[in-house]
Order: sequence, then C-alpha cells, then structure tokens
Amino acid sequence: MSYRFSLAGSQDDGEIRRLLAESPVAGPVELTFEREPSFLESCRVHGPFVQVLVGRNPEGLLSAVASRSIRSHFVNGIPRAYGYLSGLRVARSQRGQWLLSGGFRYLRELHGDGRVPGYITTITEGNQTAEGVLVRRARRGFPRYRELARVCTLSLAVRRLRSPARPAARADLGEIVDFLRREGARKQFFPVWSEADFLEEGTTPGFRPEDFLVLREGGRITAVAGLWDQSSFKQTVVQRYNGVMRLGRRLAGLPPPGSPLPIVYGCFVCIEENRPERFRPLLEGLLGRAREGGHRFVVVGFAEGDPLLELARRYRHADYYSRLYEVRWKEAGHEDIDHRIPYVEIACL
Repeated sequence: MSYRFSLAGSQDDGEIRRLLAESPVAGPVELTFEREPSFLESCRVHGPFVQVLVGRNPEGLLSAVASRSIRSHFVNGIPRAYGYLSGLRVARSQRGQWLLSGGFRYLRELHGDGRVPGYITTITEGNQTAEGVLVRRARRGFPRYRELARVCTLSLAVRRLRSPARPAARADLGEIVDFLRREGARKQFFPVWSEADFLEEGTTPGFRPEDFLVLREGGRITAVAGLWDQSSFKQTVVQRYNGVMRLGRRLAGLPPPGSPLPIVYGCFVCIEENRPERFRPLLEGLLGRAREGGHRFVVVGFAEGDPLLELARRYRHADYYSRLYEVRWKEAGHEDIDHRIPYVEIACL
C-alpha cells in the first residue's frame, strides 16, 4: 500500500487528536496522551522548532502521526542543537512495516536540513511492539536506536508539608535561568533554557516565573524546580490497568479507567551539585504547594542511577518506566556520550 506523508497544518488538527484518543500506549497502565483543544498548539512544549509529520493512506485516511522537534541541550556539558522524536501513533487498522518505512524515509528527508546530528526519544517499557519494530528488528533504512538510560516516572501523592523553598518572583527569572544553565550542564541532555522560554509567548505555555520554587542558602540559589499544570492543553487519560496495577490502583489513589490523571508536573529540577539533601526541601515544597492547588499527584522523572530518584522514591508513589534512546542513521554513527547522568524533562515529552 502506498502512503503519502506531509507536514501537518491546522486542517489536520482534529484528526490528529482523534487518533491520539484512539491509540493507547501499552504498559502496566494503558494511557492515551491527548491534546485538547489543539494538538499543534500543545507542541510548543517541544521547543522553538517543531515539525509534525502525518501519513495518509490512498483513501486519504490519517494513518500515522509523529513529531520532530529541535532545541538546544547540554551534550557533554556543551550547548548543542539536538532533536527529539516523539508522539509516534499509528492507526490500529493501518499498522505495518510499510507505513513505518515510508514514514522514516520522509523523516530522513527532513533530517537532510542539517539542523541536528541526531535525536533522543523515549519508548515506554512494556511496549513490545515499538521496541521490536524500532529497536530489536529494525528494517533496513530505519535509523539506529542506542539505549542511553532507563527512566523512572513517579506520580507522587501530594502531602501537607512545610518547606523553606519559596515561590519565585518574576524579578528572579534571570538569576534562575543562570542557575539552570550553570548546574544543568552537569547532566546529559538538560535543556538550555532562556528567559524567553518562560514568558507568555515562550515554549512553556501556562507556566509563569512565579511557578518556580527556589531554595536559597546564604542568599544564593541552591535548588530550583517548577510546578506546571498542563491540563488546559495536555491530558493523560487512563484507559486500562494491567497486572498488579488492577489491584494497586486504589491503594495508589489512581482514578478509574476513562479518567484523566489529576496531575501537575514537577519540572525544571536543578540542584546544585545534584545533592539529594538540597532536593528534599524542594520536593516537599512541590508536594505541599500542589496540594494547596487542588492537585493529587506531582509527576517527576529521573534516570536510574540519579541520586535524586532514590530520594523521590521514599515518598508514596506509583512508578512508570521508559527507555531513553539516541537515534541516528547508521552512516552518522552515535554520539560519544560521557559519564554524565542523563536528564529527561518529563513535562516536555
């Protein structure tokens, strides 16, 4: 079957949103990642440059969607433009290698603009179909996926907690961005944030500088994180619980199938020297402030081996795993990645 691929426009938005709602991601908790009221507008979180790819069958039916985005990340401590591949969804009736082969040929054409050397992406752990087709049994012409880290996403139950961390003021934004750049360089693929990202027309819609929490010692910033409510443009909806999660979801306080997760993201987590003792009061500040805002869970994510993950696991939570990959075409070779702990901004996936 011959498929036609193109870049999405506003005329495609409704069909894309329907496809997302009909495409649960497999795992212990089957989820749909929905984007109401506008898919294309929600893509702002991926960065300043985003291309949404759509594939249609000969009858014109939307068969697949995926996104290619580019932003500056710290790679081996140096700011570099790097790509992110996300949101691959294929209509159930259209799944097959020929569709993916055509999609990757089109993606490779777009990659020919030379904007980035490679990409990062995540695959949910337990999604055997995606892992098989993209990683273990990749066809000729597909890019090569190299695993970098196992990533743990925690949905932390909110609590009434007191913390010395304080909400930022707009006047603090320059100091916060300087801190994010200085300390963020310690982690692999930490985004290179600018002040413009956090302003009204930036890449963080719905987030204000006042949504940062800041911990100070002797007047200087030693830890920063944000609390980002994305429910106005991005919804994570439970479709089904599998295995032990069928029994455990009530204990974890998770909603019934068909309901959106009542979450807010703990994001832009940056700790001086990545020291857990500095993260603790900041995390407790996030949990307490989220409770005050009427939320039930704070979602954070860390690579395994990150000391911050070990601390966060001490709080009541449900966990969710994925794998972080670097993606390149064979002839380009993979990046020489050093020992730094990988960072994944969960709120921007």
